[in-house]
Amino acid sequence: GHHIDIIVSKSLKVLGFIKRNTQLFNSTRCLITLYNSLVRSILEYGVVIWHPYLFNDILRIERVQNKFLAFAAFKLNIPISSHDYAPIRDLLNIETLTARRLKADHKFLSSLLSNSIDAPELLSSINFRVPLYATRNPSSFSIPTRSTSYGQNHPLYRMLHSSNSILL
Repeated sequence: GHHIDIIVSKSLKVLGFIKRNTQLFNSTRCLITLYNSLVRSILEYGVVIWHPYLFNDILRIERVQNKFLAFAAFKLNIPISSHDYAPIRDLLNIETLTARRLKADHKFLSSLLSNSIDAPELLSSINFRVPLYATRNPSSFSIPTRSTSYGQNHPLYRMLHSSNSILL
């Protein structure tokens, strides 16, 4: 969508700035700090609300990080095979942006349920699943079905569905 276009464009511009101005850098920690504070912050700002659900959008966002990983591998003389960024990601201890979005969702939901976030209207729209008898389904939340992809990917329902999946 349009929002993803803006985020990807803005983060690529900042990544280009980092590439142009770090020609003499050889510190891994410094490069990662610059990426995390200047680029990843753009990619993750407000992600609990606008979390992408289309594969194409997820891929476009992840490509920004992959461009940084390729740059870091080049700067630090780390050999990588073409288009496999997992080894460099592991070496630099950088998670995928998808994994970070899931963690952000779980952190937000945990904060909401523990009253660390004061949002009674949001909390009141969570339906807990309380079975009348023993069942094999350990899901904690009852999620209403939605007829549209947009409705199914509502931020709160996405978080509840993700939490139910982890519990299984």
